[in-house]
Amino acid sequence: MNKTFFFRVCILIFALTGYSQSVLAQLSFVDRCVGEWTGTLDIYASGVRRDQVPVVFTVTKLNDSTWTWKTDYRSETRPVIKDYLLRKQTKDLNRYVIDEGDEIQLIMDVIDNVGTSVFRTGGMTFVSRNEVGDQVFQMELSVYKDKNPASPDEVLSMPAISVQTMHLTKKR
Repeated sequence: MNKTFFFRVCILIFALTGYSQSVLAQLSFVDRCVGEWTGTLDIYASGVRRDQVPVVFTVTKLNDSTWTWKTDYRSETRPVIKDYLLRKQTKDLNRYVIDEGDEIQLIMDVIDNVGTSVFRTGGMTFVSRNEVGDQVFQMELSVYKDKNPASPDEVLSMPAISVQTMHLTKKR
């Protein structure tokens, strides 16, 4: 009887694990982001950590194509709240727009639960990477000083000026 009970428990665990993984796989990138996440932002320059800031990141679904995308940087010296909207592009299933307001809209393409965005401003190129897991959200922003190629065929390599990493865990 113990072998039968053990076998039934194993089957039940296997079935529940498979069910939870299939439900999770059906969620879109942004639906997996919904909730409150807490953790830290680490800011690096020249390979050295210059600062560490507690962070609360919150994503709330407003409707089928719009979510809040809010980051609360809880720095003791310079607290900042970045309150954006994330909008789904209807013509491209894997494309979102981060609406920062003031007509600033950044494209974010999503492949396999990783959102990436590249943009330029102020003579710098920014590369953003956002990866969401079951209970972990990792964000990285790398900043590079722009260079102009001497010719169209030239390959440029740009060292990072700054790298910011956020490691967050789901609170609710």
